[in-house]
Order: sequence, then structure tokens, then C-alpha cells
Amino acid sequence: MFALLFALLVSACSSDGVYFSDFRDIDEAGWAKQQSFDFDFADSIVKPESDLVLQLRHDNYYPYRNLYVKIDYFKNGKQVSTSDVNVALADKFGNWYGSGLGGLYQLTVPLRSKVAPGQFDEVTIWHNLRQDTVKNIANIGLALVKNE
Repeated sequence: MFALLFALLVSACSSDGVYFSDFRDIDEAGWAKQQSFDFDFADSIVKPESDLVLQLRHDNYYPYRNLYVKIDYFKNGKQVSTSDVNVALADKFGNWYGSGLGGLYQLTVPLRSKVAPGQFDEVTIWHNLRQDTVKNIANIGLALVKNE
């Protein structure tokens, strides 16, 4: 019964216009500054109306309101652009943005709209905080979603 419910939930999400989604787990020991997460888009960007979004999951114990990330875009192994993104995770009163279940919260942040096929084929994400290791971030991911 649980497997059927899960399958229905997953198919419902993919029919909402998600063309591609990929999450990476971050070790419980933390996300080291020199550790990057690479996402391959070589065959994924097929619809010009796709938007690229960052997906982030963190727990209640994340100690900051923000997470700064550096995002590098590559085509054929060469960097074509980079961006620094300030991901606001909570308001000034400490209320988490996004949706949560239990002690885990998920937030989706738009990065690029109307991504054209062939614009890039790989994306690398680094954290860009002053400290060496960031704890309490569970997963980070990228998705291509239908442009509304």
C-alpha cells in the first residue's frame, strides 16, 4: 500500500512539469568548503521553456538564516559563467521558508529562467560561507521545471 502511494506521489510530481531533478546527500559531518556537487545536464535540457531551480533540504538545527552558494556553469568542460546566490532560509524572526515535515525543510530557489538547450551541460555547486564546514544541510539538488 505504501509503495503504491509513493508511486502515485512521484508520478504526480513529475507531471507537474518537472523535466529533471537530481538530489545529492550531504554527509552528517557537514559540507566542507572544498567539496563541490556536480550535476550533469548533457541530455536533460530539451525544452526551451525550462527554468533551473536550486532545491535545498535542511533541518531545524541549521544555525543561520542564509546559505551562500557559488554556482559554476560548464559547457564541454569549460566554465561559461558563474553566479553567487544568497539563499534565504528563514525570516528575521527565525521562521523557516519552504515546506517542512518533521524537522526537515525543503526550499526551492529559482536560478535561471528559460534555459536554452546547449547553454551548459554541467553545473557545480559549492557553499560560500566563511566557515570551512557547514552542518545541518541534508541534501542539495537541481531541477529543470516547466516555465509558467
